[in-house]
Amino acid sequence: MGVAGLKLASWFLCTVMVDAFKLLDVGPPRTGTQTMHEVMKILGLKPLHTGYEAESVRPALCGYLFGNGSLDDALAVFGGYDAAMDEPVMLMYEEIMAAFPEAKFLLTISDAERWFENYVELSRELRATGTISSKAFFTVCLETAHKCNPGAAILPISVQKTRTLA
Repeated sequence: MGVAGLKLASWFLCTVMVDAFKLLDVGPPRTGTQTMHEVMKILGLKPLHTGYEAESVRPALCGYLFGNGSLDDALAVFGGYDAAMDEPVMLMYEEIMAAFPEAKFLLTISDAERWFENYVELSRELRATGTISSKAFFTVCLETAHKCNPGAAILPISVQKTRTLA
């Protein structure tokens, strides 16, 4: 396929995706994204929760955000979905909203202590099932938090609490 064909295919894909994509939850994980996923399904939307489909969608998204991946590859992840939530989509909300100008966004939030305790509980659950160790889990969480907001106050607090969990 030539350059003109690629441009036409890209335009067609983006046009179809803009028509279909309606809602982006820009809240971080553990702030009600699973509940919003279920609510959106009840409302008849086809939502993408990246935590449920991590292996198939996160490589393109994280490749764009933290590597040398393309924005087109990352946006292609949203084809066929009406809505999206969970990490790392909240880190690229500006790009997503620019690509889908008719879409609306929703911000789910939680207070910092409740959010942290929620992550502690998730870590315990993952450790109990042998899915991941607490240290590895919190390392990933802290790296993500640092990339989101370098120097944020939660980072030193989380590191201190993490040491008490290990």
